[in-house]
Amino acid sequence: GPLVYTYLTVGMESWQTTFYIPENSVLWLPVTQFGSSQQILLFLGFISLLWFFKKEIISKILLSFLGAAFVWWGGGLSLLLFFSTPFQEFRGFYVLAPVVVSFGLAWAISYVWEKFEALSYFHLREVVSYVGMLLLMTHAIFGFFVDDPTVRKNMVQSKIFPQHTVELVEALRELDNGSQLVTLITSPQMLSLFPINHYIYFNQHNAHPASIFSVRYQTVLSLAQASTPKEAYDIVTNAAFGPIDQFIFSVEEGQYVLYVHLDKPIVGIEEKRIVFNSDIFSAEYFDHLYENSTDIVLRRIPVEKL
Repeated sequence: GPLVYTYLTVGMESWQTTFYIPENSVLWLPVTQFGSSQQILLFLGFISLLWFFKKEIISKILLSFLGAAFVWWGGGLSLLLFFSTPFQEFRGFYVLAPVVVSFGLAWAISYVWEKFEALSYFHLREVVSYVGMLLLMTHAIFGFFVDDPTVRKNMVQSKIFPQHTVELVEALRELDNGSQLVTLITSPQMLSLFPINHYIYFNQHNAHPASIFSVRYQTVLSLAQASTPKEAYDIVTNAAFGPIDQFIFSVEEGQYVLYVHLDKPIVGIEEKRIVFNSDIFSAEYFDHLYENSTDIVLRRIPVEKL
């Protein structure tokens, strides 16, 4: 279909290959994790799956999921070693495997609880209930997470669009082709109000493999290193995959700023702050269409109009 056709005509890239190091081959195994109480609980969950394998169908299902995670890992690693790229992300077992054995532990706890009920150890069940509630209250999300002042502040802010973002969207709606032009921007909130034709998506993890993120990212870095307006204009005009026509930057201390989230496998993401000298976007080569205290909208002047 369209996806395969795009891969064949444009190509694809895997950041797993780019960031791959031999240490990435280390397996996550429940039987080798004893560094914390959490890992010991996961080990007990794994033992529970084996213990109930012949007794309960749920253990067989969970063990099949656990096995599938390692089969997926092995297949992806084999493709990487022999063909230089895995077709899809193959380290998901780092997330899936602990979840599976956690379900195994939960099943074992419920089984033991039923045994206690059958034996009528009322006082023991009562003590276990209180201890379990205390553990849940101190470790569950509602025990401490939502009471964190920073979290509460973010909860309030996430429900409200900043006024400057609303004003920026209104300005873009009044401009011609605001959503069609290839645009350099990193404003996630704005995307829910106004469609953007991205040159590069701000989050590498969500970028399409066929977008060739690394080449586009290098173009952006080259633009940040430009020293003259002419050099900047040539970079965006001759950019890989076509010219960049529109720029929506954050304005911070008189400089134009772009934020990009890069993948850091297993660990998460890393935010990169890319700063552009505002002087390289001179009126000779770029139209200044809108500006407020936090944002600016620029457009590249077509070559034929220079």
